[in-house]
Amino acid sequence: MYNVKSVPKIKIKEVFKNDIDIIKNKDSYMLYRQGKKENALNTITNKEVKELYSSYDLGYGNILKSGLGFGVLPLWLSKKDTVKSIKIIEISQSVVDIFLENNDLPQNVTIEIGDIEDYKTNEKYDCILLDHYENAPVQWRLRSIKNIAKNVPNHDILWIWSMEDLYLKTCYNTEPYRENTSIIQQTDFSDKWEYFTNNIIEVKTVPDVQNKINEYVYTYADFLNSKYTKQS
Repeated sequence: MYNVKSVPKIKIKEVFKNDIDIIKNKDSYMLYRQGKKENALNTITNKEVKELYSSYDLGYGNILKSGLGFGVLPLWLSKKDTVKSIKIIEISQSVVDIFLENNDLPQNVTIEIGDIEDYKTNEKYDCILLDHYENAPVQWRLRSIKNIAKNVPNHDILWIWSMEDLYLKTCYNTEPYRENTSIIQQTDFSDKWEYFTNNIIEVKTVPDVQNKINEYVYTYADFLNSKYTKQS
């Protein structure tokens, strides 16, 4: 269950440097690379953190992750007892440099500059967590998932931000956002998970979360009154 107390504090400052802009707008920070938005983080509502909850919940062992962004997920995962190591493939050295100016990298986290789409290795990972699909079309995401699973074949599970969004768009013709509250809260999302993994994702290492997908969707959608998102 999502618990805001488990989320580490990330230091973020406004930056206009090289190809990176970090802009603060009220309680939110926006990260742009070469003028294109790549990350957002509301420091009050933790909306974007809740969108990462399923990746945090599933992550364990030795993890391969795409994208550093503001560093929320890797720092969050690094404190988890079941996580041994996290290797991040980040395309932008500037993003890494800006993060390290304000935050320390945990001992169990390493960063390699590169493009996860081209990354190939036979190294064994327990989890692949992909977090580089901001504004990417559905079909591109589906091709990317299959490509990365093929290029890094020795892994146990693969998960993406945001699997919840992809699932709802392809199987329920809706999106996990607050304007769809009435639709989502009246729906049991477990019934199409098997169809989704077998016929749409078609990657065998995507885990069977049929018994957890409602929790993931409700947390992602920021349903503060949901039994799944009450904070202890």
